[in-house]
Amino acid sequence: MPVSNKLKAEMIVWDTVKIDTHIQEKIDNIEHTLPSPFFEGDKDISMRKGNLEFDLTDWEYDEMCKCATDIVYFAEKYCYSMTDDGYKNIHLYPYQKRILRDLKENRFNIWLAARQVGKTTTASFFMMWYVTFHVERNALIVANRAETMQEIIDKCEIVYSYLPFFLKVGITVNNKRRMEFDNGCRIIGQATTPKPALGFTIHLLYADEFAHIPKNIINPFYKSMYPTLSSSQISRILITSTANGKNKFEKLYMDATRGHNTYHAIRVDWWEVPGRDEAWKETEIRNFGQEYFNQEYDNQFLSNSKILLNGPVLQFWSRIQKDFEWKEWDVLENYNMDYDNFLWVPGFDDFDLEDNLRKFVLSIDVSESLEQDYNVINVFEIMPLSLSKIRTLIKYKDETDFFRLRQVGIYRSNTIPIPEFAKLISLLIFKILGAENIITILEMNRAEGQQIHEILKTVEDYDDGLMLQTFHTVNAIQKKVGVKLTKASKPSHCKSFKHLAAEGKIIMEETASVVEGIEFGESSDGIFEGQGDNDDIIITAINCAPLFESLEYFEMVGLMYDCLPASTLAAIEYKLDRLPENIFTGELDYSVVKGLT
Repeated sequence: MPVSNKLKAEMIVWDTVKIDTHIQEKIDNIEHTLPSPFFEGDKDISMRKGNLEFDLTDWEYDEMCKCATDIVYFAEKYCYSMTDDGYKNIHLYPYQKRILRDLKENRFNIWLAARQVGKTTTASFFMMWYVTFHVERNALIVANRAETMQEIIDKCEIVYSYLPFFLKVGITVNNKRRMEFDNGCRIIGQATTPKPALGFTIHLLYADEFAHIPKNIINPFYKSMYPTLSSSQISRILITSTANGKNKFEKLYMDATRGHNTYHAIRVDWWEVPGRDEAWKETEIRNFGQEYFNQEYDNQFLSNSKILLNGPVLQFWSRIQKDFEWKEWDVLENYNMDYDNFLWVPGFDDFDLEDNLRKFVLSIDVSESLEQDYNVINVFEIMPLSLSKIRTLIKYKDETDFFRLRQVGIYRSNTIPIPEFAKLISLLIFKILGAENIITILEMNRAEGQQIHEILKTVEDYDDGLMLQTFHTVNAIQKKVGVKLTKASKPSHCKSFKHLAAEGKIIMEETASVVEGIEFGESSDGIFEGQGDNDDIIITAINCAPLFESLEYFEMVGLMYDCLPASTLAAIEYKLDRLPENIFTGELDYSVVKGLT
C-alpha cells in the first residue's frame, strides 16, 4: 500500500543539515526532496512547523541547555531586535543583563523605566525565553493601548523568527494576537478590561505601561487577576511602565522598594544608557521642557519637581548599591535590645574599642510619632579618598578634603519608642563604636530630638563634644547641639549635600538609601522632599553637610591623619605641598582653616 505524502512528512526525522538543504533547494529553485518543515510551507521559512521530530547534534543539545539556564547568554547570542542598521543581534547594556537575570530569578517584578531604554525589547527577550524553555504555560500581554500590546507581540515574533531552527519550538497558531507552540505554551495579547473573561489559566502576566492604563480599568482588572496569579506556585507577573503621577503603579512600585509587598522593584534611569550624559539631559530639557523630562526620562512621579542629585552620582550609587545585612552584637543582646532593623554593609567586621583608629559619624533623624515617619540612625565611616581620587583632586584646601563619608550601617524603625531609641543610640556610641571614635549629628527639628539629647546627657561619659554643633537659624550667633532644618536653611543644606555627593565626599550604598536619593528633589515651589512616602534616610545624609566645615570634623581627621597608609599619606602630602601661598583667595570656602588661624 502506498504511503501518503502526509504520512511521509510525519515519519521524517529532521536535523539541521536537512533544514539547510531544504532552504538551499528553495533558493536554487530545485524541486524539494522532502516536505516543508515550516509552519506555512516555504512561504515563510522563519516559522518552524509544530510537532516535527528533530534530531539535535551534541553541540546543539549543549547549546540548548546553556540557553535554558543562562538567559543572558540566550539573549546576547541569539536574540535580534531592530536597530538603525536593520535587525541585528544586539549587545546588551549592563542594566539589560541585570534585568533579565532579575526577571528569571523573581516571580513578581515591577519595573519603573525611563523612556527609550529598551524596555519592551528586553521584555520580549524574556517572554521568548520563557515560552521556549517551559511547557504548557500561558503568557498574557496587556497594555494601555492595543497598538502597544501588538507591538510587543510583534517583537516576540521577530525574536522567534531569528532564532536558529534547533532552538525554535514549533508553531501551531500564529496571528496578530496569539502565538501557540507545540510545547503547550502560548503568548496571547488582550485588551485590558475591568473584568477579563479569559477562559484559560494565566502563568505569566505582562502588563506594559501600567501607569497609563485608566484607573477605572486597571484597578478592577488587577483586583480580578492578582488573586488567581498569587495563588499559583509557578505564576509570574511583570509590570512595567514609565512614571505617570500618583496611581496604582506608583503605589505598587513604592511599596516594593520598601519591602511592603512581594514585588521585586526594578528601576532603569536615563543615565544608565551609554551616551546619555548631563549635556544630553540639558538638550532634552531645552527641547521639551523640564516637566516632560521629569516624567518621561527622570522616573519622577511628581513631574513638577527636579531631582536634587545629578546623573553621575546616582549612576555611581546605583552601581555600588547592595543589600545590607543584619549583624549580631553581644552588647545589644545583653541589654535585650530589639535591633532586627539594624543592617550593616556586608563584611563590616568587629574591632577593638581600646585600640581603634576607625572613626564614624552617626546621623540621627527622629520621628514625630510611632507608625508614621521613621527613626533613623545612618552610620558613616570616615575614610580617605582612593589613591586615584586623591591624585586627580583639583579643589582642596587642607587635609579634610582628602576624606569622605561612606555609609556602613542603617537603622530604620517606625515602631521603637523614643526612650528605647535613645538607649540604642547610647549603646552604639559607648559600647560598640566608642565615644572617642564618633561624631553624632542629631536632628533637632522636633521635641523628640531634644528628648533624646536629654537622655544621652544622663550617661556618665557623655559630653557635648560628642555632638556636632551648628547654627540653628540663619541669623544665629551661637552654635547649638545638633542640626535644625528650617525653611530658610534646608535649601542651603541640600545644595551643599549635592556638591559633596558630586565630589564623592558622601557615598550611599544601602539599597533603600539609594532609592531615597534617586527620588529626592526640589518641587516647583522650592520645597525639598522625597517623592515617596518617606525621605528619612536621605535627610540624615543631607544633615551631614555642615559637618565638613566643622571643627569637630577637622579634629577627627587629624586623629586619623598620621596613621594613614604610607602611600595614601604620601599622595596627600604631595598635593598639599603644592597649595598656593595664599590659600584664602579664590572661590573656594576655606572657613574651617580660617577658624583655626
